[in-house]
Amino acid sequence: MSPEQRAAMAELGKGFKAYAKIATETLDMKSAGIANAAAYIGTLDERYKGNRALVASFVKQQLVATHASVTEAEAAVRRRGARIAGLSLTLLALCASLSWVFFRAISQPLRRAAELAGALAISDLSVRDNHNGSDATGRVLSALDEVARNLATLVADIRGTAEQISSASGEIASGKADFSSRTESTASALQQAASSIEQLATTIRSNADNARDANGREIRTLIGSSVEQIDAGAMKAQAAGQTMNRIIDAIERMSGTVDDISRAAAKQAAGIAQVNQSVAEMDNSTQQNATMVEKAAAATEALNGQAQRLVHLLTGFRTATA
Repeated sequence: MSPEQRAAMAELGKGFKAYAKIATETLDMKSAGIANAAAYIGTLDERYKGNRALVASFVKQQLVATHASVTEAEAAVRRRGARIAGLSLTLLALCASLSWVFFRAISQPLRRAAELAGALAISDLSVRDNHNGSDATGRVLSALDEVARNLATLVADIRGTAEQISSASGEIASGKADFSSRTESTASALQQAASSIEQLATTIRSNADNARDANGREIRTLIGSSVEQIDAGAMKAQAAGQTMNRIIDAIERMSGTVDDISRAAAKQAAGIAQVNQSVAEMDNSTQQNATMVEKAAAATEALNGQAQRLVHLLTGFRTATA
């Protein structure tokens, strides 16, 4: 309440008190039959009019004060509304800024994670991310980066192993081809050796037959010579007997020698026949070995082709050191 309102209230209180006093005295006089009560009624009426004017003035002051209070309240409401609107705009801007910061903090790691996943999907293992965040997206990025690193190491090891297998299988295939060629050459040489040994055995058998024939011819020659010496005369009978004895001894020795040669030749022929059989068996084994070597060479070629295919497949991966 303003000072004017309080002063008006005090004045109005005084007026009502005076009016009440006059009204009380007027009633007392009228009930007591006092003749001059009419004078108090006029005074009471004037006091009433004065009080009514005071009431009207107070009401007017109250209306003015109320209007001022309403105006001030409206101004205060407008000021508060402006402050609330400003505060709301400030909070909205702050929320927008925080949202943008959070969006950047979340979307950028997610974008990097999507890039890493996309690179892995197209077999590109050269992409790296050194994000060291401890939040969920940071852990996802670290896990994807670790997967890419481990996969790159694995692919590099497999690629090196496949290249080594390809090189080794190529060398094996080349060595097997050389060995097969050498085996075929050996088989041909063994066939020629077997043919030569067969010819040698035939020659030895012929020599044994010739030796037996020579033994008979030489005996016949010696006997003929002995007969001629015997026919030469009795004078030479004793000498012929001695010569005959020597001839018989020579014939016996030569016969023994020829028999020994014949037996040795027969043994040689049997040994050579056995050697020929062994050579034939060796030739058969060598041919089987050549066939096995060819099969092994074919298997090695297949292995080499598979290793080259593995290398070709692994070349689709790109690593940081590739």
